[in-house]
Amino acid sequence: MYSRGTLLFSLTHRGIYHVHASPICTSAFVLPIPGPSHAEVYQCATRNGRVTPSRMHMSSSTGPQPNSLLSLRSLTTTFHVMRHGQSEANVQKIISSDPSISTMEHGLTDLGRQAAADESGKFAEQLEDGVNIAVFSSDFKRARETAEILCGCLSQKGLEVYGGGVIFDTRLRERWFGSLNGGPDTEYGNVWKHDAVNPDHNEFEAESVNSVVRRTSDFVLELEKNFGEVPFLSFGDPKKWECVLVAHGDVLQILQTAFNKVDGTNHRNLEHLETATIRRLELKK
Repeated sequence: MYSRGTLLFSLTHRGIYHVHASPICTSAFVLPIPGPSHAEVYQCATRNGRVTPSRMHMSSSTGPQPNSLLSLRSLTTTFHVMRHGQSEANVQKIISSDPSISTMEHGLTDLGRQAAADESGKFAEQLEDGVNIAVFSSDFKRARETAEILCGCLSQKGLEVYGGGVIFDTRLRERWFGSLNGGPDTEYGNVWKHDAVNPDHNEFEAESVNSVVRRTSDFVLELEKNFGEVPFLSFGDPKKWECVLVAHGDVLQILQTAFNKVDGTNHRNLEHLETATIRRLELKK
């Protein structure tokens, strides 16, 4: 059986970085590597007070089946997703997908903070006392602030969040929209038009749908394996784990296709996830 510390190490050494804070977590620094497709980034994870760079490669849009959940019949862990609250980028109606900007700018508006608090409060109230819960988030500012609000609401109910706060992972970042980044959000439709035909396309130098499917479903599978092996961490309580993944519109729409086991080209046909909304994802058998 794993100890609490062993599980945390098994997560962090795979490229997840954890910030100990309750309920507010400090940010990490993310530096992009120049490149025509923005296909690589340097992740600078804050560990023990030191900033340690490690290279992370974006998933290639070509290769084997991108959905890591396809062969699974069920999950031991319960997964919920939460889209960040209304952000400054939403109000400005711009596309914000560059890590070097979005990890530092385009946080929540006052309306976004209130909506995130309202939804988080309702979610916390429906949870059973003593439930095993973990919160993972994109490190983009708007998602980070949303996740911190969620952790605050969980703490107010007296629930202990795994690790003491939010755990950030770059695989939950917004989809990279390439040359459209910083432009009007009306341009999303031009990418989605290509998505519906080819999940491997990189028009406008955007990250492909299958790349998002691969990185998000890999992450879910990794969490399922880790938490599924250690269901008794909380004082011998046999309750199963519940994980909340806080991320972005396109990323979560695409992740839903992985849970539904449908092609990523269908992501715009699935029920839309509004800002500051939490939804439980059920794995299709």
